[in-house]
Amino acid sequence: MSPPASEILEFKISNFNRVAAIIGGFLSIFGLVSYLLKEKLYLGEARELLCQAVWVHGTLQSYGSPAQF
Repeated sequence: MSPPASEILEFKISNFNRVAAIIGGFLSIFGLVSYLLKEKLYLGEARELLCQAVWVHGTLQSYGSPAQF
């Protein structure tokens, strides 16, 4: 009989994993929103990138300094 899954898999979520997930989510959302804005409204992505970068920077700032990684 095999051991339960809780004994096989151990998940340790570090700040690096959180930052990597946020950056991945940012890239996915930015790509989707950028595509929709350019397709529907004929807008550039500079303003959108600035707004999203300010939001992500504020989110990532709470996880520590880059030297920590």
